[in-house]
Amino acid sequence: MKRFIVAFFLAATFLTNAMAAGWNDYTYQREKRFEKVEQVIGQTFVPQEYAAGYGNHTEVEAGDVKIHFTTNTVKIEGIEGIGTYTIVAKSKSRTGYDFKLADNRGYELSELKLLLDRDKYVAGIYFYSRKSGELSFTLPEKTQSQLQKERNYFTAKTANKVSVFNDLMGKNIMPAKYLSNTEQAVMESISMNDKFGFKFNEGKVSVSSLRGSKTYNVKRSKQTKYQGKDPKVKNVLQVKLADTKQPMKLYLNEQHQIEYMELNNTKYFLM
Repeated sequence: MKRFIVAFFLAATFLTNAMAAGWNDYTYQREKRFEKVEQVIGQTFVPQEYAAGYGNHTEVEAGDVKIHFTTNTVKIEGIEGIGTYTIVAKSKSRTGYDFKLADNRGYELSELKLLLDRDKYVAGIYFYSRKSGELSFTLPEKTQSQLQKERNYFTAKTANKVSVFNDLMGKNIMPAKYLSNTEQAVMESISMNDKFGFKFNEGKVSVSSLRGSKTYNVKRSKQTKYQGKDPKVKNVLQVKLADTKQPMKLYLNEQHQIEYMELNNTKYFLM
């Protein structure tokens, strides 16, 4: 879930800023999958609970406690006495990814572990320092009720058949996940709370979230043969928008259904 204000007119930045600004949902289990430790950089985790040592778990509201990873630091917000640590080393281990940390004076060494399940999704986070002791952070699992609400809310791939832009008139598309076109990018879930989506009207495409919206004028559109490696995609509907360097692209399968969309170097995936 993520970020919004500086580059308001770019849809990808528009989405990520909106999510980070509020952190209005937790990070769930089986939500963030990492193939290598470098992909953790730039990520923020929002746990539902934490516990000191073997003590009772303390439940917190979404966003009250956050764990940020930057290129050189780990910052733990929301717990007194815990702050920002310099990353001394990072490595893969039997249980996940391990980070060796030092305080801002470079004296006290600490460690943080991202615990992964067998499919490389983050299942929990563990922190230890001599000064603060042990802290374990719990990521919640989504309930069946939550999963059903998401199925009802997000747009399914089978919901629309598209051959030309006019087939989208009056449609709202609410993607469930997104992926930035960067080397270390990780597939990210979009929270229902963000209210992020695309609305198509005659000659216009609007991108909106909880914090506002941006409307693009459509200059022209055309369907082309897909030249990439995804076997599910057969054709691409390219929509040239004003104020964007690259066209918006809708990747269509054999049934003319939308597999995913692309705007400003970010792909948006349907349910």
